[in-house]
Amino acid sequence: MSSYSRYSIEDAFANGDEKGICDAILLMTFNDPDWKWVQNKLLDFLSSPSESIRGVSVTCLGHLARIHGVLEKEKVINKLSSLLADKDVSGQVESAMEDIEMFL
Repeated sequence: MSSYSRYSIEDAFANGDEKGICDAILLMTFNDPDWKWVQNKLLDFLSSPSESIRGVSVTCLGHLARIHGVLEKEKVINKLSSLLADKDVSGQVESAMEDIEMFL
């Protein structure tokens, strides 16, 4: 997946392939100018049963704060805080929360 379009992103999400979804999440985070749309997609993926999808979504919330300098901070922090007990992504959650504090 080399070019960006929301259609290709939504298609990758609908496909259900874990690697494809992770790649699409990264592509979306770094290329879509609508931070709020990206933020909400990332927040939706925080409840994925896939550790990889949860992890990349958490990390990308930190990237989003750095790239755009804006997020719905309270909403995002509350969702991230709920994942601190998830041993699979807790380290990424801590890093993302640090990024959010640094860039917002």
